[in-house]
Amino acid sequence: MPILENPRHEAFARELAKGNTADEAYQLAGFSANRGNATRLKAKESILARLEELQGKAANRAIVTIESLIAEAEEARAAAMEKGQLSAAVSAITAKAKLAGLWLEKRET
Repeated sequence: MPILENPRHEAFARELAKGNTADEAYQLAGFSANRGNATRLKAKESILARLEELQGKAANRAIVTIESLIAEAEEARAAAMEKGQLSAAVSAITAKAKLAGLWLEKRET
């Protein structure tokens, strides 16, 4: 669903997506305080659809995968190598190996 045509309705939906209550979101969107109007606006189909879309986008950004963690470890390794911090680079390599399942801890029985 595209951005809502009414800018205050869009602001209201965005404030709800941030976790504000309907009353808080209503006032932050530029409306005068009115609990009943805030509740009615929150129940509108267009607001609910936009809220669902905004929350879905936020959830997608928060997904952490093994691949993303390996990529972050590689960035850390590269930065450490540029700065000559070999110990940090080795730690990043170890983290990558553990995430990829290539690192086995030696255990004595």
